[in-house]
Amino acid sequence: MTGKLVRHVFAELQRAQDLLKDSEEQFRLLFTTMHEGVALREILLDDSGSAVDYRYIDVNPSYEAMSGYSREQLVGRRLSEIVGIEQVELHEEYVDVALTGVPRRFERHYASKKWFESIVYSPKKYQFASIAIDITERKHSEERQRQVEDHLRYVGLHDQLTGLYNRSFFAAEIERLEGSSQYPISIIAADANGLKLINDTLGHGAQPRVKTTTLQ
Repeated sequence: MTGKLVRHVFAELQRAQDLLKDSEEQFRLLFTTMHEGVALREILLDDSGSAVDYRYIDVNPSYEAMSGYSREQLVGRRLSEIVGIEQVELHEEYVDVALTGVPRRFERHYASKKWFESIVYSPKKYQFASIAIDITERKHSEERQRQVEDHLRYVGLHDQLTGLYNRSFFAAEIERLEGSSQYPISIIAADANGLKLINDTLGHGAQPRVKTTTLQ
């Protein structure tokens, strides 16, 4: 090789190393500043090939905050060394990803009363990387929305004073039963007289009790 060619080759190698270094630095910056908790772990197998433990390879600051453990307490250590052998719980999703290489996505509720969505993939055989997203507030919002919808549904089908089913429920049931094969069906219509007299003598609070007693 001529001197000019050698210099060209070395220049290209240096350029490739610089690009790799820049890429690694960008990845490390993203890894350390992202809000999602990221952990890279390695599944450990026993003599029969069954997964029994895992070892932490790396974690980012967000994972430290989510787990309550520092990077120094996790990296290089087995789960059993951190929580105790009797507390080791290997989630099926983690083991499956590490052994098959097929990514998984799932949600889980923890004892801390927090919800996390996890995206798990395997960068290499027996390893799994998890990205944990705190979705606690979203879950609470969904629960509040569900409670509002349940309340509105209840109010729409019940009398507010007695808690008994109202005409809207009756109409909906009639429509549902028209196409039903659940026969025979009995519908009992009753009229409670003297409600005005009850209101005048016993007060308006007595009327709902009379209606409830009559229907019982």
